[in-house]
Amino acid sequence: MPFVHAQKKVLGEITTKDTAKLSILGVYQDQFPKVSVVFRAEKTNGNPVFGLGINDMSVRENGDKCEVVSLREISQKKPINIGAVLDHSGSMQFDEKQLIDLGFNPYYDYDGEGNPIWPKGYKAPIDVAKTALISFVDQFNFSKDKMSIVGFSTKVDKILKLSDNKKKINKMINSMKADDLTAFFDALIEGMQQIRDADGLSVVVALTDGNDNRSKNGYEDVVELSKELNIPVYLIGLGDVNADSLQMLADATNGEFFYAKSASALSDIYGKISSKLQAFYDMVYTSPNLDTSSLERTLEISFLKDGIHLITEEERFQIDESTKTYIRKKEEQMRQAKLEEEEQQELLFYGGILSCALLAGGLLFYVARKKKKPTLEISKVYPNPTDGVVHIEINNNEVEEGVLFIMDNQGVLIKQVAVTTKSTLDLIDLPSGIYMLSVNFQGVQSKAVKLIKQ
Repeated sequence: MPFVHAQKKVLGEITTKDTAKLSILGVYQDQFPKVSVVFRAEKTNGNPVFGLGINDMSVRENGDKCEVVSLREISQKKPINIGAVLDHSGSMQFDEKQLIDLGFNPYYDYDGEGNPIWPKGYKAPIDVAKTALISFVDQFNFSKDKMSIVGFSTKVDKILKLSDNKKKINKMINSMKADDLTAFFDALIEGMQQIRDADGLSVVVALTDGNDNRSKNGYEDVVELSKELNIPVYLIGLGDVNADSLQMLADATNGEFFYAKSASALSDIYGKISSKLQAFYDMVYTSPNLDTSSLERTLEISFLKDGIHLITEEERFQIDESTKTYIRKKEEQMRQAKLEEEEQQELLFYGGILSCALLAGGLLFYVARKKKKPTLEISKVYPNPTDGVVHIEINNNEVEEGVLFIMDNQGVLIKQVAVTTKSTLDLIDLPSGIYMLSVNFQGVQSKAVKLIKQ
């Protein structure tokens, strides 16, 4: 089932007072009444919860317990599409902490052409970042997963479209050199655009070492597109960044923020992100709620695994048009089934009425049995529906007087009235509802017709 293109999704984190937390990436209804929930589960220390099984899970929708149909780690079956965004602005050459650790003045010298002179053993952040990102690439299964690469400095100037070719991906990463300014927001927008049409779980993983100073797009543009496409943004801030701003952006896009004081921490951070991405779960449950008037649903998920306990607070989501269509179809099927059941009951009732009429006819029926059976039917009932007065016309080729039986839709006799072949009845005393009319003329019973009393 394609996750990115699902029609309705719930974004946001479900909080808990227990020993783990669960974040929902989306609620997908395109296979309703089976509902798919993509979530990640983490311990309070941030480590992912691996190995959840179907028997560990419990789901309630609108307070009703639901059957959990399946649960699997997305990494086992579903494609993961990553938009990797890498900052290669000029500041990615400079790591003050590393220079100090090497015993050098961080205010480095320049050669005659204006190029910095680095001490022996110094590794520029851009080179460390490229190595860490390539290691990150190696941790994915490119028989199903894909990755795009977006590099930026003063503008977005390096783009590799979504690919499963690891050599091309690594070549694009290695081609980046540090220079110029920082168009971070533009790069995030481009990273999401590169993976927006992919099937599976799509995530942007972006590294920056500074504040945006060149983008045409802004913070709100990034958040709006992330919510529209349901693409979380995982942010890595390196060195002298505004950590609070990056944390706020990660929260707003349902992603996570990681801070690296120096480039040496990047490899561990990319490894942690890899573990988190591949600990996403796809859970499918069956919704018991077939009421179109219940547009907003509540969802509560809980699990117990190896002493790790989680009971979520209620999250809300809206049912989508495909779900409404399914429920309306089921309602129509149920209505048709009820009508068929009523028709069966009607046939059984007529059989009973006919038997009673035959017994009531007594000798008259036996005397008449050798004669030609008369034609008897209710030919007209109008107005129908009626609010009280109704006119009835009866075709009968022998006698002009008989008895009209008025029954409810369960075949229970409500009243009987003497009638002729043309009669007017006042039924204002009958409650609103559906009734069946049948006549008996000298032991011959007509088929019933339906009358609706408003």
